[in-house]
Amino acid sequence: MKNAVRVALLALTATACATSPPSAPEPPREGFVPVEPGVRLAYRIAGSGSETLVTPWPSGSAGLDRLADGRRVIYYNPRGRLASDPVDPSKVSFENELSDLEAVRRHFGLDRMMLLGWSHYGMMTAVYTMRHPDRVSRLVQMTPGTPRRTPYLDEGIQTMSARADAAARARLEERRKAGEFDGKPEAYCREDRRVSLVAFVGDPRDVEKLEFDSCRFANEQEERQGAWWGALFGSMGDWDYRREARALATPRLVIQGEKDFIPMNGSREWVAGNPNARLLVIPAVGHFPHVEAPETFFPAIETFLRGGWPEGAVALEATP
Repeated sequence: MKNAVRVALLALTATACATSPPSAPEPPREGFVPVEPGVRLAYRIAGSGSETLVTPWPSGSAGLDRLADGRRVIYYNPRGRLASDPVDPSKVSFENELSDLEAVRRHFGLDRMMLLGWSHYGMMTAVYTMRHPDRVSRLVQMTPGTPRRTPYLDEGIQTMSARADAAARARLEERRKAGEFDGKPEAYCREDRRVSLVAFVGDPRDVEKLEFDSCRFANEQEERQGAWWGALFGSMGDWDYRREARALATPRLVIQGEKDFIPMNGSREWVAGNPNARLLVIPAVGHFPHVEAPETFFPAIETFLRGGWPEGAVALEATP
């Protein structure tokens, strides 16, 4: 169970080799946001404009820089992830993630911002918006973690396990036992993700479109990842945000891949009964819609951020 959760969440540390936007933006600005003594979050800024999109992006790549056309996009690495300061697991919790997002907002002097959250952060940014609706103008929940833990966490793990390439996993473990990766945690991280992420895409060949640059960071390697995720999930309990999601007035676009391992019913529950939310399902893709179907993903996000609803996004009636 523990290993399955760790493997399922590896999707958060890979992203696409993105195509450069037609017109080159100003050079990215990089730095750190101090959130408490001894804890800093790495950030990068792309683009410029009167509107700001903030995303807790668990990757070192520029996978969403196409959205920095006419607006500023602020990426920050979550606490203890990628280029952010390493932290003891005792300093990792869901409440700290929420307070860190607020610290980022204050650091950049943002009265209001747009948010984009991917996977687990699709849930986290929604909870932040529930607590601070006056600070968020629009929210994109990209293949989000589900609004309740039960039964969806176990269902997602079962789906991932059923799709896994057991033979490839066994071959990788044989290579590790033979000492091929001794003293080479970055190399093992890359190979582990090539094997694991087959379960997260609609077409296994799309794994080759992903890049694993994040593996160069010690925070992302096996020794630290298990403790990090264990601390985070241990802090969350048996969550259920369905009631708050139905009442949230902030416009929200939920994007789900048709073949994502995260249960579709979870994304439906994020939207059901809320007139300010829409669900867009992208056919034949999994957990990386920005990689697997960029021709659909980016125009849809752009339409939403500019104040409209993309074609195919639907409202859903409340369920009992």
